[in-house]
Amino acid sequence: MPETSNNRKNYTSNADLQDIADRLRRGERITITTHVKPDGDAIGSSIALARTLDLLGKETTVVYHGPWPHRFDEYTEDVNIIHHSDDAHLPAADLVVITDTGAISQLQKLENYLKANREKVIIIDHHRHGSDIADVRYIEPEAPAVCEPMAELCRLLLQQPLLPVEVATPLFIGIAMDTGWFRFNSVRPQTMHLAADLIEAGVDHSLVYRTIEQGDDLPRLELMRRALDSLELLNNNASALMVLRSSDIEEAGAHPDDTSGLIDVPQTVAAIRLVCLVVELKTGKTKISLRSKPGDHPDDPFVNVDLLAGHFGGGGHVHAAGAKVDKPVDEVLPELRALLDNPADFTGLHRQPQSRLEAST
Repeated sequence: MPETSNNRKNYTSNADLQDIADRLRRGERITITTHVKPDGDAIGSSIALARTLDLLGKETTVVYHGPWPHRFDEYTEDVNIIHHSDDAHLPAADLVVITDTGAISQLQKLENYLKANREKVIIIDHHRHGSDIADVRYIEPEAPAVCEPMAELCRLLLQQPLLPVEVATPLFIGIAMDTGWFRFNSVRPQTMHLAADLIEAGVDHSLVYRTIEQGDDLPRLELMRRALDSLELLNNNASALMVLRSSDIEEAGAHPDDTSGLIDVPQTVAAIRLVCLVVELKTGKTKISLRSKPGDHPDDPFVNVDLLAGHFGGGGHVHAAGAKVDKPVDEVLPELRALLDNPADFTGLHRQPQSRLEAST
């Protein structure tokens, strides 16, 4: 369900992190949840907050919906977690914290609950678009990962600058994964300062990378081969399109989560500025993932994939976005292919500040 333009305009903070910390201290039973099919930033932020609240003696539960990426198992073993695939159950709670999303389209299983309990709901997010589903919101779209403001919230709750390693590690995972291991231009100076603080707290960044990014099995390699076999170049080789059918995933012996990261492979080619991965879902719907590169120079144009995804009812960030379309792949592809071949309507200029001084003027 696409967000309305009114929701997009009104999706801003109405509280600061100190307000939220004070509110959480007053609660006793706190439930934390995030978007369906959680990624590293969603998992890292929710686990870090849960462990922080546990240290304060709160009764904390984390609820995840949809497929679970098992590469995170060893980083979540000590947390009280409920996994749901179909129902919308949330345990009784004084407060509900939603992290890394505020879009009802990513929380549809909870829509009725959220409407009936919005006074209990707190959103902590870094996306530019969301829904009016919570009385309390902290939205920081400049943050490359929601784990950045979450780290500050954890510090405020624990009242200490150096976080315990069990809190620091999931925060590092979330920041690293949402920035492409600090490759994306969304990284800002405070991102690197925070990463250094988390390593100082005891995070083994080398081990984290090996377990998260180098733990694939052979079916995922086969899925990568199939994705590359489908690769089509458009727009004078500046756009790349890959398509995976549900039969590809099944025949490879892979899991739908194994498609994660495949979109990054064509970006290793200098000429390719825009990449799209289309995945056919078993439900008959079509999942679109989009990535674009920033310009090589501050005034170079680029494709704003948040706008491109919005054309299909989705959204996200300027250089990373996606959509889920309620149509079969073969109905979506002609229009998508045409837009990838001529993305001029979705280009923009985004001059990055060269210094903190310039950013403040």
